[in-house]
Amino acid sequence: MQNIKIFLASSEELREDRIAFELMIGQLNQDWVPRGKFFHLVIWENFLDAMSKDGLQQEYNKAIRDCDIFVMLFFTKLGRYTAEEFDIAYRAFVEGSKPLIYTYFKDDLILTGDIDQSIVSLLEFKAKLNSLKHYYTRYRSTEELKWLFSRQLDKLYGQAQGLSLEITDATPQSQIDTIAISLVNRYLSDVDARTTVDMVKLRSAVTRASELTRHTIFLLARDVRSSNWEHNKPFMERSIPILEALIEVDPHKHYYFGQLGYAYKDSVKPDWQAARDQLDRAITLLGEDDLESWPFYRFNRAVCLIKLDANFADNKPTAPALRKAILQDLRNARRGLGNFDEILEHPYNVDVRRWRQLNGSPRID
Repeated sequence: MQNIKIFLASSEELREDRIAFELMIGQLNQDWVPRGKFFHLVIWENFLDAMSKDGLQQEYNKAIRDCDIFVMLFFTKLGRYTAEEFDIAYRAFVEGSKPLIYTYFKDDLILTGDIDQSIVSLLEFKAKLNSLKHYYTRYRSTEELKWLFSRQLDKLYGQAQGLSLEITDATPQSQIDTIAISLVNRYLSDVDARTTVDMVKLRSAVTRASELTRHTIFLLARDVRSSNWEHNKPFMERSIPILEALIEVDPHKHYYFGQLGYAYKDSVKPDWQAARDQLDRAITLLGEDDLESWPFYRFNRAVCLIKLDANFADNKPTAPALRKAILQDLRNARRGLGNFDEILEHPYNVDVRRWRQLNGSPRID
């Protein structure tokens, strides 16, 4: 059995993330121990009762040098000793190529009233990482953090070392989840993914994954869609079969339908009717409870209705009933979007502006 030591460092503000990371390591061991590898997590709490003539922090620093992997989480500030811990890990790596160092920065909202001098340490640390050419990875949720790190473990210790991608009735759920994440990651990252990933196996793995894993897969597909819809549409389209598979297994989540509607709308060859159908379903499931998603659904559905209007294609005013529906969606979107005017003026919304001109420039308020 290969014992792999992982040292986790973070400030107290990320306590919940550390707990989630610790639980993840336990879950991963259920899958990796049968494959001959055990991940041993080393955290500050392990040393609280330790006695050492050199002092507690020295014992802690020695543990860093002895680890195989050093993981650091940071958000708005560094912990009291976190910068020192990184320095120790980095020096040890330079001297002996160990431990491997992974740094993760949490991307989240920060209330300006909570900002104090401690943020200076964060800015200085980011500058230091840049000078060392050590680039951190961003994460927005504990689910994304867990996926990102488990992906690194796959690359280091085993994804290509005999993991079967076949799923049978006897395949344990933990392995199904591993296969699903592996296939989705490959499909959303490899240049030649369309030829290297079996789409039947991909859809099967996604539909049989656990709910927690499906949510992680959704976050990955959503990020690919939202990051590439404007400048890399072919790559953005890779989110479509994954979102379709998620809907197949769980047709009750509005955000599955909403994201799929966006993807159909923003494809190289947009499918306006399919996009409109998905957005209809998303709006029906959502109601008006989610103030963040709801106005975007409405705005994008208005765009689909405009593009589906035969009169608009012929540079004619829209028929009264359809005109009313489009205006209703635009007005609802305006009420929910503080930057509605800015969105309306964006180059990709030229059709909305032209539709208003064709229809007498009706007020949207």
